[in-house]
Amino acid sequence: MGSDPVGLDALSTALWAQPAWLPHGMAADGDPDLQPVWLSADAEPSNGARYLFLVEGADTDRIATFDRVFDLFDGNNPDAVTAARVRWKAAKDAGHTLAYWQQTESSWQKKA
Repeated sequence: MGSDPVGLDALSTALWAQPAWLPHGMAADGDPDLQPVWLSADAEPSNGARYLFLVEGADTDRIATFDRVFDLFDGNNPDAVTAARVRWKAAKDAGHTLAYWQQTESSWQKKA
């Protein structure tokens, strides 16, 4: 789920352009049930999705309807980090079990 249609278009282009491209569809294309990955600005799991990726600061109050939710943000952007912390606190206060991964010089480490 993205909050900006232009950003979703850019994500779609990036997913198709990678050597290990990821088949997907977008809300504008229709037929969500035929898509393994669905890019949309709507958090309603129209294709029976169990996982939700939030990008570009997208937020939802429907976290509990998914098995797992991923909040992806630019850790080098102070505004994005601040907004992610607000979303983290809201999810934590709502009783969700949370974890995050922090990049080190050589790898990623899971934190709680």
